[in-house]
Amino acid sequence: MPAPITFLADELDLYKKRKLLKYHAQPNVVRNLNPALTVRPYQEDALARFDFYWNTLRAEDAELLARPAHLLFNMATGSGKTMLMAANMLALYAQGYRRFLFVVDSRNIVEKTRANFTDPGNPKYLFAPKIVVGGRPVPVVAVESFEGSNADDLSILFTTAAGLHSDLRTPREQGLSYEDLARHPLVLLADEAHHFNRAARARGQVDVEETTWEGTILQLLQQRPDNVLLEYTATVDFTDRALAEKYQDKVLVRYSLREFRQDGYSKEIRLLKSGESRWARVAQALLLSQWRLKVYNAASPALVSPYAPFKPALLFKSPTVAESEAFFTAFGQWLDTLSGDVLAELTAHPGPTLQKALTWFQAHNLPLARLADELREAFRPDRCIIVNNQNDSESKQLELNRLEEGPVRAVFTVQMLTEGWDVLNLYDIVRLDEGTGVTAAARPKPTKGTTQEAQLIGRGARYFPWQRPTDAELNRRKLDKDLGNPLRCLEELYYHSINDNRYVAALTHELVEAGIYDPANDDGTPRTVRVKPAFKQLPIWETGLLYTNERVRTGTQRRVTLTATYANALLPIAYELPPDGTTEATVFDPTEAVESATPASPDRLDYPVRLSELGLPVLRKALESFPFYEFSRLRQLLPQLTSIRQLLTAAEYLGGSTFTLRATAAQRNALRPHQKLAAARHVFQELQALLGKSLHEYVGSTAFTGRPLKQYLANDRITVAQDGDDRETARPMTDNPDTALRLDVATNDWLIYDEFYGTSEEKYFIRYLAAALPDLRTRFQDIYLLRNDKLFQLYSFDDGRPFEPDFVLFLIEAATGKALTWQVFVEPKGEHLRLADAWKEAFLLSIETHATNANLQLLFENDEVRLHGLPFYTHASQAVFTAAFQKLTDVTI
Repeated sequence: MPAPITFLADELDLYKKRKLLKYHAQPNVVRNLNPALTVRPYQEDALARFDFYWNTLRAEDAELLARPAHLLFNMATGSGKTMLMAANMLALYAQGYRRFLFVVDSRNIVEKTRANFTDPGNPKYLFAPKIVVGGRPVPVVAVESFEGSNADDLSILFTTAAGLHSDLRTPREQGLSYEDLARHPLVLLADEAHHFNRAARARGQVDVEETTWEGTILQLLQQRPDNVLLEYTATVDFTDRALAEKYQDKVLVRYSLREFRQDGYSKEIRLLKSGESRWARVAQALLLSQWRLKVYNAASPALVSPYAPFKPALLFKSPTVAESEAFFTAFGQWLDTLSGDVLAELTAHPGPTLQKALTWFQAHNLPLARLADELREAFRPDRCIIVNNQNDSESKQLELNRLEEGPVRAVFTVQMLTEGWDVLNLYDIVRLDEGTGVTAAARPKPTKGTTQEAQLIGRGARYFPWQRPTDAELNRRKLDKDLGNPLRCLEELYYHSINDNRYVAALTHELVEAGIYDPANDDGTPRTVRVKPAFKQLPIWETGLLYTNERVRTGTQRRVTLTATYANALLPIAYELPPDGTTEATVFDPTEAVESATPASPDRLDYPVRLSELGLPVLRKALESFPFYEFSRLRQLLPQLTSIRQLLTAAEYLGGSTFTLRATAAQRNALRPHQKLAAARHVFQELQALLGKSLHEYVGSTAFTGRPLKQYLANDRITVAQDGDDRETARPMTDNPDTALRLDVATNDWLIYDEFYGTSEEKYFIRYLAAALPDLRTRFQDIYLLRNDKLFQLYSFDDGRPFEPDFVLFLIEAATGKALTWQVFVEPKGEHLRLADAWKEAFLLSIETHATNANLQLLFENDEVRLHGLPFYTHASQAVFTAAFQKLTDVTI
């Protein structure tokens, strides 16, 4: 088993704990930074680490001095890495370095980076108006080549990794070359450095070739022993062993997004999930943006900020460039016709936050008609910007970089701003995509779309600096304990999206993974459990086998017709129409309950609705959201189909099919266009899953192969963490605060691991088994329970879907002088998940009659091993499980 990795940052933590690592203000560093940049505690720590490494560890180690310095600052988005870059430049300038090569991943952020380092007129300029080192002024100069640069200048060459790679591989006159760059000591600074590790990740090794961007950077570094490479990124996957080993002696600082938020340096995030139309969400965002502006201005001049006048901005995010451009045009046309009556109609069902804003407007004598006039002026065309490709982004980057002080109030984009964008006054993000992009699952999984949206939210969560006379700090949240204060809206980012639970769950999962949302009961510490040493002394450790099957291709795809399945039928699909109005969720405080301003109606009933009632144009538009319904693919499934129109209108297909609509009577009798479209998309998303079951590319093999159990446990330990919002998964059984879930795991030799973290349902099962042990021991001489934490998967016999049963129970009995091992798969399941996961239970129950070994002999009839699966275990209703368990083992429990 590979030894655990200790990073340089971990060693420096020990120095800090022993008070050997102290921060001393460096005259040539802090004094020469922009005085408006307050050095925060974690930045002080980063500067102290760099100073200690350079002037103590490296200065006293001949081996370190003999090779180039290579360090990584692994710090959260928004934590001020660019300020640290400037500080590091100043520190190294004092050590004699003059040439700084600044490398970024994308050219669309080069210009804004250049302005931050070299334009004193830029509000985000990093250096002091006059830099003095050693008693002499130091000019900071952007250069295209270091040849001919002044020996006393702090010269910075800004480039992209691709551009640098190309320039060095094909040298041109007056261009860059390896020879020129080797003449003097060089400092390379790599921003968003995770992009430069593609080669190491792809090959699972640290060594890279010259033909890669990473290879080019490393070759430059290795040209001189006094060269320096400083990398800065918020994203490094240290679970990748190759990357962890590469950076083991290079990670100088680790400061996570979770710590950044907990320290109060970010906005809080609220998800505003609306069942209203797209334009209602747009109107809500505009009004909330204008509300912030007025709340801030009403508190002035008591409020102080480096950015005046205050101007909140919002962003409209589209799924495609074409849709972004179309919406940009439509927005201008819509705004031209905006009136008080239109705003009244679009805000007829406000959520709590919008209601708060409307109440504030009313109290300050601001009718909707006047607000409509203000919005037309505030968001007129010259105050909007659309950014959707590299060229646009590069030409407009400077304007975006000064969003806090420029005229722009609204940004329209797809995904150009998920990296490299420094913005503080972004307060509203409107997701224009009406689809979820999330599959129907008990635990919706994040997608590429939700990942990008989480990245965008992370950038928007940067705190806008403001301060009252009584506030101690400018750049930290002040109202976490005063949520009713009107100024709280200046500390919140609102993300406006459709009201779809699966989408919101997937997005929330991304935010949790990113560290921008941390459940209150989880301190983020990983929990490690180990195989008990005593278990390794047992015969099962050396000779035990774990039987699993494989996923295999079907060879031929089965085709079906709708006539025998869903044509002219009530589809097994229900869609619950969101309530009229807006509901909200507080991302960072799962304990806060935010109720809709519109109470639930008592007459929400189930209505059968024909698909044809939604209208052919609506159905066609809904189909366009799903590649599954491309005609060429449908022909594989329905070979007799001649057109999409036939699919939607013909009686032998979906022409007479209905679905269930759960809604109020008023909603049912007056379905609005956006509600029809949402319903149609939901139906086709669910129908896709139903039809997909009839076209399986894979199946699970019935042949089960036994592999040594100790191979699955080779790492000896697993690391577990809290599973989403379920705080119980982070609590151990041994000292669980709930006595019903407590068990001294370490002293129970039948449990393979020395501790257990899991859901309450899983802990109830362990307690159930502990109570059953005396009876089981009347027949079985050895009993062992293994928790399957990503150790293996089984595959459904029907369609090859992967499944990770939670437990494997090994029961060993002595029969005819020969050990007989029973391998029983068990899956505890909460009542609320039983229906969604019914296919898993069916698969478990089919194992006994389908599983064969390599000789095609039924494993149930094998003399050495028997494979079984049991019904779901549910604590609240154990009767079915107990009956099956007793029948299987022939033991009364």
